[in-house]
Amino acid sequence: MEEKGGRWAEFQGRFVNIGRHLLKGSVVSTVALVAQVVLAFVVTPLLVRALGERTYGMWILLMSVVGYYAFLDLGITSSVARFVAAAAGREDREEIHSVVNTAMGLFLWVGGICLVITLGLAIFAERLARSPGDVETLRSCVLIMGTLVAVGFPVRIFQGVLKAYLRYDLIAVGSLVKLVVANLLIWMVLPRGYGVVALAWITALAGLLESVLTVYFAWRAFPGLALGRRFVRKETRGSLLNYSWRSFVLALTQVIRFKVDTVVIASVLSVNLITHYSIGARFMDYFTELIGNLVGGQLVPVFSRYQGRGDEGMVRAGFLSASRVSTIVSVFCGGSLAFYGGAFIERWMGEGFKDSTTILLILVGPFTLALAQTPGVGLLYGMAKHHLLAWICGGAAVLNLGMSLILAKIYGMNGVAMGTSIELMVIFLLVFPVVVCGVAKVSLKEFFGWGLFWPAAQSVVPLGIYFLLVRQFLEPNYGRLGLMVIGQTAIFAPAVYWGVLSGEERAFLGKALRRKAAVA
Repeated sequence: MEEKGGRWAEFQGRFVNIGRHLLKGSVVSTVALVAQVVLAFVVTPLLVRALGERTYGMWILLMSVVGYYAFLDLGITSSVARFVAAAAGREDREEIHSVVNTAMGLFLWVGGICLVITLGLAIFAERLARSPGDVETLRSCVLIMGTLVAVGFPVRIFQGVLKAYLRYDLIAVGSLVKLVVANLLIWMVLPRGYGVVALAWITALAGLLESVLTVYFAWRAFPGLALGRRFVRKETRGSLLNYSWRSFVLALTQVIRFKVDTVVIASVLSVNLITHYSIGARFMDYFTELIGNLVGGQLVPVFSRYQGRGDEGMVRAGFLSASRVSTIVSVFCGGSLAFYGGAFIERWMGEGFKDSTTILLILVGPFTLALAQTPGVGLLYGMAKHHLLAWICGGAAVLNLGMSLILAKIYGMNGVAMGTSIELMVIFLLVFPVVVCGVAKVSLKEFFGWGLFWPAAQSVVPLGIYFLLVRQFLEPNYGRLGLMVIGQTAIFAPAVYWGVLSGEERAFLGKALRRKAAVA
């Protein structure tokens, strides 16, 4: 414990500023996520009424097709964040300029390819349209949205710079501004009879505003940023691509693991079951995104900086501390989903969706276990060991798909969820901890004990007591559910602060909050 306390003292003394940035980024990112979820619930009915079900379906089809453009990123954005953060840790400004400008050249090529693909889709729009009358409308939307994505690729460089300097709060601000502007324009324009092309223009203008803010914020974070061909280096290009292709493979495996369930249901069971399955599984998407905002990708540049300084002690201390925080937050959110999920789904979708609650309950426990270990993903990315993660996720994808196909024939759509749950339990109990602890040079006993199971057990106690006391008041009513969550948070937060966090962790959190208040 003395060694652990010594690491914590050093951790506090040298990197409280990092904690302040991470805290600010987590708060603002979470606000943006909540706003996105709330507005999605509110605006979707308006879009369906204004556009009609057929046109709205065409818009969803378009967004799905354009969404695949994201694979053209090839993991370069994560490469920029990683290498800029490592260079910042060494205070090597020349290397930062080299990474940014070399990546800019790569993304200019990607943007050009994206434009060519967009033109091809526009030319063959009749093959995507559901009726001949939709061809010109779809062609216009494809050109607008495709051009927006193509222009946005070079802007991702500046997003990578913000991540490297831990300014996730500024990224979230840009996303929030885009969200608010887009939804305000939708409320103003679509009820007046304008159609899906107007919706495309609104989306494009809001996206352009976000890009402008991203570039501005990046120059604020790194005032000395310079652009020019003189900074482009062949060896830097090789390093970026060597890192990024693994990120690309990881993205593909994640699609197989968590986005192919609907395909399994449609092929083995019935298309009609997809809606009921997706309602329950959608909460896991929000759960994953929330934990990612709070204790996920923001840690990548932190570990890159530690590695850039050659500071293995800070890697271990940061990993264990982040794991404890991630466990506490994941248990709180996972427990809340299990307790309130059925009542919320009944109020939102009606009594006919009780099978969606079953899907949620099958998934939430394994997802809680997996998301509690989110800092390990950031560690592997930050230390350029994500090829190990690619191997793990590749095996997980095969296991997930195989188990889902087998169990779907026995237990229906519940079997599909069981296949995903079994994969998560196997990977995050037997495989992932062994790999990540080896990289962090942390013993499995210390990780499972101090970093995972002990904070989970301590967090479950106040949650369990609260749920037992209020279970009789649980009803499918938004107002009552909201009040119960507020009461739960009011009890859980101080219980965790005084009963779960160590003295060193409380001191660190207090310093970060005081620094934040002083800056504000």
